[in-house]
Amino acid sequence: MTPHLKHTRQAVERQLSAMQCPVYRIGRKNEVSGQVRHQTMTSEALMAAISTLARANAQGEHVWIMPHSPEGLVLVDDVKRKTIERMKRDGLAPCCVIETSPRNFQAWVRLTYQPVTPALLKAAARLLATRYEGDLASAASSHYGRLAGFTNRKEKHRQASGLYPYVLCREATGNRARLGETLIFAAGEAEVKQPARQKMVSAYYEAAPLEAQKRFYQVWTRGYRRTRDASRADFTASLDALRLGLPPDAVQLLLRTLSPDLDERKRGHVEDYLQRTIVAAKEACISVS
Repeated sequence: MTPHLKHTRQAVERQLSAMQCPVYRIGRKNEVSGQVRHQTMTSEALMAAISTLARANAQGEHVWIMPHSPEGLVLVDDVKRKTIERMKRDGLAPCCVIETSPRNFQAWVRLTYQPVTPALLKAAARLLATRYEGDLASAASSHYGRLAGFTNRKEKHRQASGLYPYVLCREATGNRARLGETLIFAAGEAEVKQPARQKMVSAYYEAAPLEAQKRFYQVWTRGYRRTRDASRADFTASLDALRLGLPPDAVQLLLRTLSPDLDERKRGHVEDYLQRTIVAAKEACISVS
């Protein structure tokens, strides 16, 4: 086995260990002809096909990967390193980070291990892409990302030497995002506006009930209808969620996601407003406990 092939195998193994899917779809596109081939493979079959894929890659084919079916795993495409660090701070750390070309990254985020409908998973992917300025065209319940260990054959990335850059697996924790399931709920409420919303969210509750988060939305809506004061509704719903035992960072994410027109209402100081609201709600919890 050549050194290059050995490194390719190691990179693929690392990415697969982080994605943790039983079956994958592998895509191969010829950069010149545009022809695309699709294959369904288990991890074992994929590892056995490394040599074949490496030859195809050397002949000008891109090599892509995605889960074969919705696995609670979504792709955030075309982000920078500083954005990935912000995702970590927000409780949405990727399970796998792929450098597709120098200083350009794809982040696979494990939101849940529970069954999720494709429509709800797509809504979550779009919410992530919007918040972290990823490629909205890639925000779907299933979308190809690059497979580490092979070269990126786009002509614009050809180096002065004539070689193409290798796709690198930079991080591979395999961990579920701490606030992944909270994001799924928030996506169902914030992104899906048609009547199908409740059916989609209910399907998720059947798999993994999130009654505290559901109540957050209900309390906010009731509070706003009563007072017509969005800031007061933010505080009331946060206080209720904290009393139910939802962690402060989860409450803050819900507030950021569900509070209507938050960016407009609190232009320039959204994060400061969120933190102040959660602190006030926590203090109110302590004062009545």
